[in-house]
Amino acid sequence: MTGNVISKRYASALYLIASEKKIVDDVLEELKNLSLLIEDNADFNQLIKNPLIHKNDKEKVFDSLAKAGYLSDLLLVFMKLLVEKNRLSEIEAIKADFEDTYMENSGKAVADVRSVIDLSEDIKNDLSKKLSEMTGKKVAVHTEKDVSLLGGFLAKIKSIQFDASVKGQLERLKAEMVS
Repeated sequence: MTGNVISKRYASALYLIASEKKIVDDVLEELKNLSLLIEDNADFNQLIKNPLIHKNDKEKVFDSLAKAGYLSDLLLVFMKLLVEKNRLSEIEAIKADFEDTYMENSGKAVADVRSVIDLSEDIKNDLSKKLSEMTGKKVAVHTEKDVSLLGGFLAKIKSIQFDASVKGQLERLKAEMVS
């Protein structure tokens, strides 16, 4: 999941600063924790998304999160910048773009794999190795069951799709027969 031009710019700037300070892993963890807080806490979610809540009130909440040890100085300043620029609602997209940048710069990738059956750990490992060879990155595999594929699997890494499904083969065969 990647955001828009705005979230990419903010994520890129945050990543650059975090890299210079050598705290990329810490910042990523803080962003993930903020994302969980937004998901799990309706009041915090409202604070993030409601433009009618005054900026000072939002900043006070982030100050208290920092005092409690949940935000580093860098992320506190960053969150206050988002509040000031009315971009706090972009935080989820910024987290996703920051994580994408982290993965890219770490030589890692995540493959979202859909298959008709639940894949065993051995098959996941084999698939991860094969996708790693194909992409030149260390690939982690996240699986999801999808009976609409009829058989085989469909793997997607960012915008690249590897279709080894029966459904995909049938669609390609149909297209060949029509043309």
